[in-house]
Amino acid sequence: MKKILFYSDTEDFGGHEIMSVKIANYLSTLKKYEVEFLYRNKNISHQLNNTIKTYFNEYKDSTPFPFIKNLNLFKILKIKKNISFINPDIIIVCQGNIELSLKGLIASKILRKLTVSYIPYADNFKRNKSYFASLRDFINKYYYSLPDYFLTPNEIQKKNILSQSENNNISIIINPIDSINDNKTIFNKYKKISLGIIGRVLFNPKNHLITLNISKKLLLENIDFEFHIIGIGKDLKKFRSIIVKNKLQDRFVFHGWLEGEDKDKIISKNVDIVLIPSRVETGIPLVVYDALKNNKKFLITDFKEIKEYELPDNFLININDVESIVQKIISLNNLESVDDYIDFKNNLYTKNSVKNFKLQIEEAFRIISCGQ
Repeated sequence: MKKILFYSDTEDFGGHEIMSVKIANYLSTLKKYEVEFLYRNKNISHQLNNTIKTYFNEYKDSTPFPFIKNLNLFKILKIKKNISFINPDIIIVCQGNIELSLKGLIASKILRKLTVSYIPYADNFKRNKSYFASLRDFINKYYYSLPDYFLTPNEIQKKNILSQSENNNISIIINPIDSINDNKTIFNKYKKISLGIIGRVLFNPKNHLITLNISKKLLLENIDFEFHIIGIGKDLKKFRSIIVKNKLQDRFVFHGWLEGEDKDKIISKNVDIVLIPSRVETGIPLVVYDALKNNKKFLITDFKEIKEYELPDNFLININDVESIVQKIISLNNLESVDDYIDFKNNLYTKNSVKNFKLQIEEAFRIISCGQ
């Protein structure tokens, strides 16, 4: 039996953490693996199977500029000592990008453990116009050389990894969507448009501030609307303050962090269109699954990472053109035809089924285990 340790030191809890939990939970049901988890965010421990032994990670990810701040030798050696005590055969380092959970990645390599990077986003920082992008991309080339294997959610990210590393030991594990045999989707037109933004409140990647300009444009169009914010994050307090400063507090409802049935109830009852104006996504985000599960329309940034899913144009937005977003919102509110929506929904269920997810996990870890 192989002992597998999942390592995470992020204080965030979002799509990548949810997926890390799902993979760990499924692996724990297979008799050939003993699964343990070293976590920082306590939401992770609450969602893990009871059979998974957990350890709290006292050292959190160091941001901003984790490519430098995470190079803390004292903390790396302490983490090395903790991992050595657990003594796993395989370490899965859960990295939102190559700079995150970096202390665990380096500690694993020092211990000469079989090291796997589970990384959903592997594009370079220059493309995203990040601070010190050229320097970071240069340093990160070394970090990409450390893992023995990579896990990533789609072909686009696999290609991104290959552009950063000569290591082609890369397995794809999709983000699964539960099958819902319900094609009785009905789209209605509403006098008051209720828009939902779901997930961590982080200005840079999630782009919540675009709602201010959208709000002002909708008011100019005499469109009645309301935003429902489902989620928490480091920019939540500042976001609330900016909304008040712009005298838009009557147009925003904050629901906090919700999961499972509680989240579905709010989406089903209060949201007409799920808005996903992110600057960065790894592929189809789990928020789209929330929309589909509740038969809600959605609008998402037109990324290259989602091209393979062939989304209908009326569900895609250009975040650099607020006027066009407002027109898409108005148009989508008036949309009654469900054919394109149902076709996309069914295709996604087929491609990203739970069955395929489980098969990919089994195959990926068969390959990883054989490489030890």
